[in-house]
Order: sequence, then C-alpha cells, then structure tokens
Amino acid sequence: MSPRPPTYAPAPNVPAGTLGTNVEFGQLSLLNVYLLPSPDGDYRKGEAARVRFTLVNRGSTDEALTTVDSTAATAVTLHWDRACDGTAEQASHLPLPARNGVPVVPGASGNRRGPYYAEMTGLDRTVVATTLPVTFTFAHAGTVTVQAKVRHPMDGHDAPGPLECLDRTGAGSGVAGW
Repeated sequence: MSPRPPTYAPAPNVPAGTLGTNVEFGQLSLLNVYLLPSPDGDYRKGEAARVRFTLVNRGSTDEALTTVDSTAATAVTLHWDRACDGTAEQASHLPLPARNGVPVVPGASGNRRGPYYAEMTGLDRTVVATTLPVTFTFAHAGTVTVQAKVRHPMDGHDAPGPLECLDRTGAGSGVAGW
C-alpha cells in the first residue's frame, strides 16, 4: 500500500489582511507565505526573491523545517537571524519546538514576522504579481506545497516590517541552544 499524500486546508481563524497564503498541515500552520515585492516592480528571469512566512507547531512533539524548494527557482536557501543581530545567516533547518513557533528573542515586538526567510535564486521566468509554488519539507510531518503570493510594490499600504527578532528594547539577547 503506497502512502497517502498529505492534505492541507486553509488555516481557520486567520485574521483578515494577511499578505500571503495560509495553510494548516497536520499540527503545523504555515501562515502568511509570500514573496517580498521586487524593488523594480517585477522579478526578472534569473533574479532572486525572498519568501517570508510564519511557522507554528501546535503539536506535542518538536518539529523542524528542513528544506524549502520551488520549481520556479534553481535554488532555495533558508536564512535565520538566530543571534538577533540584524543579520540572517544561512541555516540548515528551522526548529519548531512543541506548541510554539521558531524561537525569537525575548522582548520582540510580537508582530508575528519571524526572524527567518527563504531566498529563492535563479528564477526561471519573469514574475508579475501572481503566485509561485513553494514546497516546505519538515523532519517528521512531510512535505506540503503552497502557492506563495507575489507582492507588488504598489501594495504599499501593507508593506512588510522588519524581521521579528530585532529587539525593540535594545537588549539584543540571542536565543540559546539553537
């Protein structure tokens, strides 16, 4: 018997006005998956694009996002500002502790924009405000592909803020153990 492919559904009770796509995947939530607007308006073939998203683990066991991929790019890398110094470094995975999201520095603003993103390089086409497939693979939960919204710079009223881990108090403490 072959394994049944995972199913996912729109995330319930997600506040209106989110910038991206929301899905439930087992005990995980992928919220607000979108590509940041290109400074020039459209992404050109061969350019890079940044994918922002929020991860929530509602389960009782730890999980990890191990890879992000897209058929629309030659490569996708994970980045995480785990030291909360304003610089996101390339990461091999993003931990998702049980009943939590990716760790953020104490004192962060709580705006739900995590201190992480995925960088798509080598786009295979010119992209005008639409959607692109982005595949998320987790250590235990498996794989899910979502249609990430491509934001346009004209959507200025809902422009994304800074990465969450930038500590508004100036304490700048990192997250130990990750």
